[in-house]
Amino acid sequence: MAINQQEFDTFMERATSIVPYWARNTNPIVRRHLGLGGHTVPPALQPIMVIFGVWALILLLGLIWQPIVHVTLLLFLASIMLVPVSIALYAHVLFTVAKTAAHNMQDEMKNKTINLLRTTPMSLEQIFLGKIAAAMWQRMDDLALVAQITVVFGPPILYSMYSPVWPPSEQPILSVLMVLLSLVVSLVRLLLEPVMLGSLAVLVGVVAPNRSTAISATVALGAFYVLLLNLARQIPAIEANAGLIFLMDFVIPVALPAALSFIFLRTAYRIVTAD
Repeated sequence: MAINQQEFDTFMERATSIVPYWARNTNPIVRRHLGLGGHTVPPALQPIMVIFGVWALILLLGLIWQPIVHVTLLLFLASIMLVPVSIALYAHVLFTVAKTAAHNMQDEMKNKTINLLRTTPMSLEQIFLGKIAAAMWQRMDDLALVAQITVVFGPPILYSMYSPVWPPSEQPILSVLMVLLSLVVSLVRLLLEPVMLGSLAVLVGVVAPNRSTAISATVALGAFYVLLLNLARQIPAIEANAGLIFLMDFVIPVALPAALSFIFLRTAYRIVTAD
């Protein structure tokens, strides 16, 4: 059924009202980088929420009737094949976001147009975040696809990972909660990590002498962060302690990107305002 322009505008207004101004597709900074042909349709969140609810229901019913969990966990075989593809796609998204944000910021510094942007009603922080949002909007379809793959095929892998730590036979409710919580953390990371790399790209774009240096430095530092986080998880002392596993898998992957994003943006702010 056709939808008229007024209904479409109403849908877009409702969809964008739940996100901060700097992240909206109506933000002039975002529109400027996306251009007329840029992707501006918000991703559909309802399917992700519905699938998450289905998995929560299955795992909770499994507390009463265990075979239902065993049957649905047959998706583990499909997960083994699809999750690596999702990880590769997500890595490319992170690379593109970092590259684009560094490019956008370095151009502003090179052309000396950052001071012109500062005369607008937007704060400098909103300008920085708008650069990051523009880079993320360019890959919004891929981010949504990664989120959908994660919520559909992630629970079987997460269940196999955390069942030895919180055994369903001994701690059934806690075991289910940990799987669902880890799924939430995985989805939150899909937003926080691109913002963190974008913040790093903004900082590097402010101080780098040219575009290629800004992009190379951002990608190298981002790869080092991912490598360090994954290597730390393999430490034997961590794998043998449930509390440390919770810290490494549930707390740090959320708290660290948020903290680093704040630090990177504040540092970039101080450098720009000091000139």
